[in-house]
Amino acid sequence: MILKDEGVSGQGSDIMGAKSGSDRLTVVQTFYHRGAAGISEFDCRWSRKLETSEQAYERHEAAGEEWQPLSAGWLKEVGLLVVRNDEGRRFDFQPSDEELARVAERVLEVGFRGPGAGPPEDFMLVHPCEALPLCPSRAGNLVIRCRCGQANYTVFAVPR
Repeated sequence: MILKDEGVSGQGSDIMGAKSGSDRLTVVQTFYHRGAAGISEFDCRWSRKLETSEQAYERHEAAGEEWQPLSAGWLKEVGLLVVRNDEGRRFDFQPSDEELARVAERVLEVGFRGPGAGPPEDFMLVHPCEALPLCPSRAGNLVIRCRCGQANYTVFAVPR
C-alpha cells in the first residue's frame, strides 16, 4: 500500500516526502507498553530510497523443528526482510485454553549461519502473531525453525 499526501503542490508524495514514482521503502511503527505506571508509546518512522526497482518478495511458508534456509526469493541484495509468525492470527472458532497454549509454543527462531554447517549459536525469537523486521547483511545465511512442532509464517523481502 502506498500512502499519499497530496500536500499543497498536489503532485503527490509518500508520507516521508518522497515524490511518487521513486522506488522507496517507508516504515511506520508504533509500540505501546501498558504497565502499572501508565502507557508508554514509542514511534518509529523512516524512509529510504531503494537502489533497484526489483519486485518485493512475499511467500507463506512453514517451519519445522529442524533449521532450514530462510528464503528471500529472487532477491540477491535485501534492504528489509520481515518474518511474521502467522500462528494464532486466524481462528474460525473460539479457541480453548489448551488450543491457545499449543499456539503459544509455536515460537520461531531466526538465526544467522556462518561458515560451517552447524546450527546458529544465537538467534532471534518471533512469537505467534508477531513480526521481526531485519536488515541482513547477507540474507542467504539466514535460517529458521520452530521451537515446538510446526509454525506457519510469512516472509516479506524488499530489495536494497
